[in-house]
Amino acid sequence: MINKKASLYFPQLIIFALVTALYITNFKSGAYLTGWDNLHPEFNFWMNIKRSIFAVWQEYQGVGLLGGMGHAAGLLHQIYIFILSLILPQNLLRYTWTFLCLLVGGLGAYQLSITTLSAGKEASFPKRLAATTAGIFYIFNLSTLQVFYIPFETFTAHFAFLPWIVWSALRFLSVKSWKSLLVFMLVSLAATPSYYVPTLFLVTLLALGLLSLVHIVYQKNLQALLNVATIFVSTVLVNSFWLLPFLYFTFTNASVVPAAKINQMSSQTVFLENKNFGNIQNVALLRGLWFDRTDINLSGNTGYLMANWRDYSYSLPFQAAGWITFGLIIFGLYSALKSRNRLQITAAALFIFAFTMLMVSTPPFSWIVTLFRNSLPFFTEAFRFPFTKFSILASLAYSLLLGVGGLSLVQLASRKLFKRLSLGAILFLLITYLFPVYTGKLFWVREQSKIPQEYFQVFDFFKNQDQNTRIANFPQYTFWSWNYYWWGYEGSGFLWYGINQPILDRAFDPWSNYNEGYYSELNYALYSKKPQTLSQVLEKYQVNWLLVDKNVFSSINQKTLYTDELKGLLEKSGKATLVQQYGNIDIYKVNLDTQINNFVFAADNLPSAGPKHVYAFEDKTFSHNSHYSSGENYYYPFRSFRDQSFEISESTDTYTISANVPANAASPVFPDESQELPLPDPKDLRNVAYLGPRPRVSNNKLEVNFPKVSGYFSASIDLETTQQNKYCTDKDPDKSGAKAVTIDGKNVLEMKSKGAVCGLSVWLPNLQHNFAYIISLESKNSKGQPLFFWLENPISRKADIEVYLPKTNNLKTTYLIQPPMEDDGVGYTLHIENRSTGNDLTINDLGSVNVYTFPYKYLAGIHFGDEQNNQVQTQALETKHPNQATYVVNLKDQLPKTIVLSQGFNSGWQMYETSAPLYLAPFIGKKVTSHFLVNNWENGWRVDNPTGSKLVIIYLPQYLEFAGFVFLLLTIAATTILDVRRKTH
Repeated sequence: MINKKASLYFPQLIIFALVTALYITNFKSGAYLTGWDNLHPEFNFWMNIKRSIFAVWQEYQGVGLLGGMGHAAGLLHQIYIFILSLILPQNLLRYTWTFLCLLVGGLGAYQLSITTLSAGKEASFPKRLAATTAGIFYIFNLSTLQVFYIPFETFTAHFAFLPWIVWSALRFLSVKSWKSLLVFMLVSLAATPSYYVPTLFLVTLLALGLLSLVHIVYQKNLQALLNVATIFVSTVLVNSFWLLPFLYFTFTNASVVPAAKINQMSSQTVFLENKNFGNIQNVALLRGLWFDRTDINLSGNTGYLMANWRDYSYSLPFQAAGWITFGLIIFGLYSALKSRNRLQITAAALFIFAFTMLMVSTPPFSWIVTLFRNSLPFFTEAFRFPFTKFSILASLAYSLLLGVGGLSLVQLASRKLFKRLSLGAILFLLITYLFPVYTGKLFWVREQSKIPQEYFQVFDFFKNQDQNTRIANFPQYTFWSWNYYWWGYEGSGFLWYGINQPILDRAFDPWSNYNEGYYSELNYALYSKKPQTLSQVLEKYQVNWLLVDKNVFSSINQKTLYTDELKGLLEKSGKATLVQQYGNIDIYKVNLDTQINNFVFAADNLPSAGPKHVYAFEDKTFSHNSHYSSGENYYYPFRSFRDQSFEISESTDTYTISANVPANAASPVFPDESQELPLPDPKDLRNVAYLGPRPRVSNNKLEVNFPKVSGYFSASIDLETTQQNKYCTDKDPDKSGAKAVTIDGKNVLEMKSKGAVCGLSVWLPNLQHNFAYIISLESKNSKGQPLFFWLENPISRKADIEVYLPKTNNLKTTYLIQPPMEDDGVGYTLHIENRSTGNDLTINDLGSVNVYTFPYKYLAGIHFGDEQNNQVQTQALETKHPNQATYVVNLKDQLPKTIVLSQGFNSGWQMYETSAPLYLAPFIGKKVTSHFLVNNWENGWRVDNPTGSKLVIIYLPQYLEFAGFVFLLLTIAATTILDVRRKTH
């Protein structure tokens, strides 16, 4: 009896032993498992848990933003890690979580496989052995390797809980009891950390939808429909505490995500990288895009991210083992379909769906994916990484069918011993399949680093400062939210898990254009070396601290970081004072003129200015007036040269730039003639004449004409002679290259690439950086990605402009503005690249390319409205800030006209006059309706003769999360009560 019971748990013991061996062989003493994308609640448990309870408004993310991910879904992960912290040291917590996910996932795949093979009956030894094979394969396959090689909690949790969700759903559909429903709910709740990236929730719903569809087809009755509906309603209710806020973001703010610079530059490329692996050779072995991804290793050299595994996965022994395994999986698919067993058909359905979603470059599967991408814009952005989203589901389906195939194969054998030996051989094959994981190669080498003590000193420093202040971190040399550290770390960042104060980091830009607006202005101030402009940026965004981390290095050039230049600018401006140094980290205190308390201040005599804009190089309105509100006291028609909310046209020798102005606009004010359009004497460059723009206002439209000043400070690129400056990473002229062709009588350069980057580099040594330039590029996109243009600044060694030209079928001219930069700089390099990712052919035509001086300061200074001498006055108010969604302003004798909340503008912020408890304010308080934009990013309200003793500012969408918690508790409580009542009766 004992032996029989022991044999029942022998498969679980095998899986436990294998995962334990992985832990021992891959653990690095003293190191943290950190890097890439990571969560580190252990740096400050209570702070991170509180953020998850009040998760709708992400205060710590830059200027503050509506959360665009499933932030509240991280709550249970934080609780799991806290429990582990009671017995483990801090550096072991993420290691242990990661290996527990491997263990739980492997056991779940085993349990699901047993259910699939035995249909609820007692499993024979061959079936348990086949299920063990499935559980082991789920752990040891290339998909799982890629998930755990650069682990991110949301994906490791998805790996762990997906088998259990499918198992508990199938169990409920079979048993149909309150207890089985309760088990499904509890498993779904435990799995919520998977949905920090919400698209994985959609993957789970699709998996549940497939198994539900199979169930309905087999049962063919109303009860089956009711049971399926119960599963989906339960799933939504259990997940509603994070799902409702995410849906609110999706319906009100989702357009921000694809518009973010980082996504504009990467989304299509990332999908093409996935597409390169969407063929049978790779999908059969679950090999994904990470095998071709390059990165910087610890020696500072660029190489393949998975260099060792790349060689191993293409070796003959692995290929042989992989294809034998895939053959068994296909045999399992055949056996499952032939069996007509509902559970095995479910496994087959999961396989067919996941396999289709990965085969993104192989017809007819690719036609289905293309249909989704073209008809559903959300699908395009959400599933730009199809491999990371669907490979776990695929590996689970592969595992189940491997169990079916292995069992079916041995059942063909006639002898019992041979059957066991056959399954034993399969087990041995799987254990040795990814044998290098037992030599310490489960994680990428940069994932295991010893975090320097100075970072924990920084955490402690900020614990003792005002918690409601804002930090600007440096270096800020690129819009890419990715940093490299000399001590080993590489990834999207970790400081905010140990620091409560908001940090203006690029990791948060995809969910807030106000964060991107800050970066645009800061980047220009720093790299144009303008101390006064830098001071204005810090003042405008109410930055209290600067954190300069000199452990960060640039993957391009160290000069790009500009840490010394930043120090010099701060010394010149006197705006910030160095107050603390910890190793290579400097902390500055910013001397703000704005009187602010708990992110709230009063501002009187605010002028208004328009139009609204998203991105600008600098905010002339703020530099002229200090704080301002949205409106039209002042109207700057050329307020932003990045948004380009104006039209540009040209003739042979003139540019015309035009913009609409309000019908009720005041008289225009034109700046004095600026020296921005120089015309040097070719015989003596010291003799310079300056030409001027010519403005005209008519019919609510402003037009400014300015000449194309040819000569020393201009360039017209000759495509014939420029070809000597071309380059190509593919030397095969049949695949890639450039040649002169004619389109509609116009000479153009046809650029062609396949799996390569081909381009032109044109060095323009005469262009002085103290002038602004307009760059015009004529292009046509015939196939693949459009042309990529970047402007290299030799002083900063960075790209001042990076952009894909329009995807157009006809020759079209794009105009780009390069603002005046540092006074002592000279020379720019134009780079025009034809990029092909994978095996897709890219064809573009390049027409004329011209560079002329541009009257940037003159245009930026044009405004409609008389100068006002009213001095803007700010005042700190007595304010309480109990949580991320609530502010209470005690008025007393203070009667400010305008109250400003230093958080990213969002209509969800509401102000109420009340004397009642603050949480009742939305229901019984008097709403202040005059909500408007201040400083082009924050919230303002005009308050006239308030009737209450206090003002309450609440982020109303936070109630969605609270409602979700209520739904969750009521759902589980009601199901528990019904189950107990069933037992008692």
